Amino acid sequence: MSSNHSQLDGKEAYAQVIEEDERLAALNQEDPVRYRQLHEQALNYLNAQLIAGNHDIESVWTAVYERLTNLYFARDTTALLQLTTSAESIPLQSAQARNMRQYFQGVAFFRKADYATSLDVFTDLLTQPDLDTHLQARALNSRAVVCRVTGQLEDAMAGYRASLAVWQALGDDHYQGIVTLNLGIISYNLRRYDQADAYLRQAERFFEVAGSADWLAKTQSELGLVQRDLGHWDEALAYLETYIARSEQQESWEDVGVGEINRGEIRIYIFER
Repeated sequence: MSSNHSQLDGKEAYAQVIEEDERLAALNQEDPVRYRQLHEQALNYLNAQLIAGNHDIESVWTAVYERLTNLYFARDTTALLQLTTSAESIPLQSAQARNMRQYFQGVAFFRKADYATSLDVFTDLLTQPDLDTHLQARALNSRAVVCRVTGQLEDAMAGYRASLAVWQALGDDHYQGIVTLNLGIISYNLRRYDQADAYLRQAERFFEVAGSADWLAKTQSELGLVQRDLGHWDEALAYLETYIARSEQQESWEDVGVGEINRGEIRIYIFER
């Protein structure tokens, strides 16, 4: 009985996640927990279908897998690592699906701080002749992130700019926001605070236009740190409080803790002045 009920839930979830993107985007804004559950149920159903030999649904699997791994990347590292590991055993035939799986394997190695392997995965992915433009731009950006973290700053900047050029050609505000966010972070690491501020405010505008609430919150967290280092205390606190509120709504308690620490540090700075 419980197995049939779970299968029915999976079918219902599958039917809902293939509906129009606008409805799903609204659900992610209004009820992020339900959005996550819906995609988890749908992916379980799709995995079972693929294992049973139904490869007609691979394009849907790819879309659902991408959405769910994007969600985990933003909110739940443990779930991200578990999902990418379990996906290794799913039989995939299409290049699109296999490339998407490889991309997130690179992301998972990055999250495990295995930067050398992550870099190898992204570098190999970028050599695939059947790599679609969307994933190429993501891989360029992600590889640049690895380069930044490992101190290869010139390679990182080149990768970001190459990725940004592709997203600009595609007219994708969301991913232009991600790349300009990363340019802001690397500028901040180089202590170029005015440049970082300009990039991050640009990213903020991209995410507002795209309706990308999770990434907008992350950008506002970074802007809070930049405003702190520029001595703009009130603006720094406002950004961090917005970030904390969004993280609480999503029940992302790790992010709430980071925001609280940064907010507490700023209050100490103000008190000590």
